Amino acid sequence: MAPEGGPRNAFYDHGSRSWTDVLPRTGHVDLFRNADYGATDLGNIEDFGPALRMYTTMIFTDSRGAGLYWGKGRIAIYNEGFAVMVDKLHPYLMGRAFEDAFGPQMWDSMRHVFNHAESSGQTVDVDNILLFPVRRGIPEESYFVGQFIPLRGDSGEIEGFYNTVNETTHTLLQDRRRRVLEDITALPSRSVEETLALTIEALKENPNDVPMALLYSCVDPHSETNLDLRLRGSIGIPDDHRCAPKIAKLDSDQGGLIPYFRQVRESGKSVVLSETDGSLQQMNGLFEGVSWCGFEEPSRDVVIVPLISSGSLIGFYVQGHNPRRLFDDNSELAITSTARQIEAKWMSTLTAEQATKREAALERRATESENRFRQTALHAPLGMVQVTMDEQIKFANEQFYEITGYDRTRSDVAHYWDCIHPDEVERTQRVLLEIYTTGERYTHELRLRRTWKPSGEDAEEQPAWILSTNIPVFENAEFKLIMSYVLEISELKWAESVQSRNAAAALQAKKQQEEFIDVTSHEMRYSGEVAMNSTSIEPIRDPSIDDLNVDYVLLDTSRLAQVLINLLSNAIKFTAQRPVRKITVGYGASHWPPRVTTSLGDIDWAKSNGPPHSTALPPLAKGEEQLYIWFCVQDTGAGMTAEEMKRLFKRFSQASSRTHIDYGGCGIGLYICRQLAEKQGGQVGVASRKGEGSAFGFYIETRRAEATDGVLTPSIARLSMDHGDLGLPVPSDVSEMAVFSEVVDEGVSSKTVPASPISAKNDHTPAPQHVLLCEDNIVNQRILAKQLRSKGCTVTVANHGQEALEVLEKSDWRCDKPAAETSSIDVVLLDWEMPIMNGLQCCQKIREIETSGEASRRLPVIAITANVRQAQIEEAMAAGMDTVVPKPFTVTELLDSIENLANRRASTDRAI
Repeated sequence: MAPEGGPRNAFYDHGSRSWTDVLPRTGHVDLFRNADYGATDLGNIEDFGPALRMYTTMIFTDSRGAGLYWGKGRIAIYNEGFAVMVDKLHPYLMGRAFEDAFGPQMWDSMRHVFNHAESSGQTVDVDNILLFPVRRGIPEESYFVGQFIPLRGDSGEIEGFYNTVNETTHTLLQDRRRRVLEDITALPSRSVEETLALTIEALKENPNDVPMALLYSCVDPHSETNLDLRLRGSIGIPDDHRCAPKIAKLDSDQGGLIPYFRQVRESGKSVVLSETDGSLQQMNGLFEGVSWCGFEEPSRDVVIVPLISSGSLIGFYVQGHNPRRLFDDNSELAITSTARQIEAKWMSTLTAEQATKREAALERRATESENRFRQTALHAPLGMVQVTMDEQIKFANEQFYEITGYDRTRSDVAHYWDCIHPDEVERTQRVLLEIYTTGERYTHELRLRRTWKPSGEDAEEQPAWILSTNIPVFENAEFKLIMSYVLEISELKWAESVQSRNAAAALQAKKQQEEFIDVTSHEMRYSGEVAMNSTSIEPIRDPSIDDLNVDYVLLDTSRLAQVLINLLSNAIKFTAQRPVRKITVGYGASHWPPRVTTSLGDIDWAKSNGPPHSTALPPLAKGEEQLYIWFCVQDTGAGMTAEEMKRLFKRFSQASSRTHIDYGGCGIGLYICRQLAEKQGGQVGVASRKGEGSAFGFYIETRRAEATDGVLTPSIARLSMDHGDLGLPVPSDVSEMAVFSEVVDEGVSSKTVPASPISAKNDHTPAPQHVLLCEDNIVNQRILAKQLRSKGCTVTVANHGQEALEVLEKSDWRCDKPAAETSSIDVVLLDWEMPIMNGLQCCQKIREIETSGEASRRLPVIAITANVRQAQIEEAMAAGMDTVVPKPFTVTELLDSIENLANRRASTDRAI
């Protein structure tokens, strides 16, 4: 019934057949619909209960062969895969009771399986169970693996069984026959008589496949035309039975099978006596009274095989075929392979002289027979075909037809081209011509006309491919035939195409990854500058600086500033939305790894992977004490819990999933801080309370240093906080700003502070310029603007590309602006990554305006960016940039680039 208030579902409507509308629309399902279930205890289809309807639906949607047996009569319902298993019983089985369809014998074999599954309520697995389904008119020996799953019906009791099945008969028969051959091969070396007797005993180990056998040898006491036959052993034949005389004359006797022996000798081929063609019935009861082994039933087919060594007849092997198996090519091949193995063992017991004469031919025949048997019987994935010069198929195995799809009924290859894709025909014809001409083997890939479908629901049909190896065969220097081996490589070719697509996708992913790294490197800079004008930043000088008399120290200013800027950036960002926005920056010194105490508790240092040590510092001088400098950035932000703090300082890890949503970032900044601190012999740590704020601290190993005349070195004693200059630690001397400007960018760079002294005097002063500085990072923007102004430049700032265009619209660069009302912009500095409009987009827009004739001149544009891979530089130049200045840089380097552009422009103007 449908849920109350919901739409009506006719699937469960009693008395309605419409529930079958959900089933696949196939002829097999139509057979199910038309079956007379009203004559069974299930009732008509419209009377099926909900459980039976559900399980029936499962049957027809199962990709495996599966059947359903329901009700007391075990009424059968099954899908198309199951129909293949039951063979001739289909379609009779549909809607009939198990016992009625399969017969009493099968029911007796399976009754205990049903009973056990019903009584235990658990699935019963059947492993190679022997059953005898009637196929092609005979109860055929068959083996199956599968499951019988008990199913509960509407009553809550077990009312049916879900049966999945897979037939393993072919594999078991192969193993059984193979063991016989191996047993014959393993027989000890004895006399001929003993060896043949042991061979018969080995054959008796497989009574189902060898219900009757005869082994005769040929004796030549006088001449080639008067061969005597001698019975060497038999299976199932009573003594003195008329079908098996112990001694006989091959040329003259008429008793038993002697006339057929002569027929076999003349043709050199096996003879099959079969009920199918009536030849076995013509024996006039010759095999009456035989004690048939195995199933104790007379064979329907008897095979007579000549035993030949080095071209000479040495005997005959007679074997009755398994009466519970249909005789086919595989059956005949198995019997002839047994005969070949008997030949081989027989010959191995002959004298050395006889063995030498017959060894080559026998070994060749035994090997050919064994290989042919294995390739055919074991379903090797390799197809083989022999084609004569007149295009006749001399031999082809089953796999050749399966792989190529060629018609098995044809004895020539005249229509083989129909199997090949039209685009491949001409090339294949050239290959064959080359083989005929050169006589050399040739291997090539070949696309077929047929298609195949890879596994997967969304997979599409793909062309089938083979690898064809063609070998010319010569006899007495004469071209006789071509031996071709074909191997299915459809999956390999499909995988190659997938790999090619994946490679292209990988290149695209690499490009996207590089773009991500560039964006990340840019965003790792200050992200909280928008709130800085209303944020209070207070420096706190720890008394330890004076107590230890620390003034000048030896350290890497770029790495130090990198860590400080990141921590300050985080503090600004996390206090932006707080009612009280206050940041303190404490710093101090210590002779040992410091313990830093804040109002939020002691800084908990992140555990280092190894003992902190700076390899860049010189060894301690004799009597010199260890020295550490520490810094602590404390804010009034939201704070963190203890669990959130545990996730800090790891690569791409943030305190919580809300951190990225509320504040942005990717979690790499603190990881970089940790790495930088540890590489300088220190550690990084945190103290925090939820709702009160956080304190991030770090310390580094350093050495005392003395001030050197002529060298401008930032002094710990002179570190200050200029609230009018964003509250960042800025050296008081303008020349010192060059040192700090190298580390304003937080992108990854291997550049460090030069070891050579930095001259306070610059002998060359570039001409003053009016610079339009476009930079979204307020910290970088103001520091760089201050430095440029200190060099005599006029600086106009913009926060993104759109603002820069608005400034240019009001300048004399635009043709429609009177000179008296405008300012003159000499050069534009564009950052790459900016919101609203980035540097590349802005430059492209500038060049578009110039190209359209709406600008008075071509404006020099310089890209200032950390994106300095060659591909990125080329991208910038393609966008219209005149040059690229990579971060970090000094103001002098930037001014040199500006002057170079000006000189280049002047040279161009003179040339014009």
